[in-house]
Amino acid sequence: MQRGNSTDSFDWIPRADAISTQTSGKLFPVVALWVLIALWGAGVASGMVVLWNYSSAPASQRTHISSWPVHSKITRRESQSSLVICVHPHCPCTRATAEELARIARYVNDTLDIIVLVYAPESMPADWERTSLWNLFSDIPGVHVVSDYNGEEIQQFGASTSGECLLFDPSGNLVFSGGITGARGHVGDNAGSANIVAFSRGHQIHTAQTPVFGCSILGNQNELPSEDCALELTR
Repeated sequence: MQRGNSTDSFDWIPRADAISTQTSGKLFPVVALWVLIALWGAGVASGMVVLWNYSSAPASQRTHISSWPVHSKITRRESQSSLVICVHPHCPCTRATAEELARIARYVNDTLDIIVLVYAPESMPADWERTSLWNLFSDIPGVHVVSDYNGEEIQQFGASTSGECLLFDPSGNLVFSGGITGARGHVGDNAGSANIVAFSRGHQIHTAQTPVFGCSILGNQNELPSEDCALELTR
């Protein structure tokens, strides 16, 4: 049998440079995919860090009163302790405060006179303050919701952040001020709520002040929540 050219029988074997080219062509999409996955993971991690820092960053507090404001038009019941909550009606973070207050109300029974002051600038349309947040507070048994025109009462009480709470004893002395959420927009066990429930049951308060997580009530020229607080709407 006649043999052909010896090199012809090995024509099916690819050359080394061809193997290198094919391998490189297959590896590139794989490497690119892993790079994209790594970049996506880094972006998600960075976003989570930013979101956590935002959620856990309290607002500044300026409460400086030590007793019920002398010039307040809100009637204080001398036979009861009083809890005053100051609210911006368009602050999404304060929804968590309303949910926490509903939990507190179930524990304190009738030992507290609970008053919610809702910021209502006269420059805005009528009922501007009667939002879904207003309804959340109004639906809590035993809670009195009041429109605070131009924030006059809120200023009397020295509050500056939506969700800020002030607890007074029957003599009108301030015994606690601060927030009743553990972080921005988060519902659950926290020092503020525990203080209020403990006091209503005759126990000593261990923390006179807790951080408040919410937007500025009076510091917005357009009467809407700050950009930081508005971020809560996307969560």
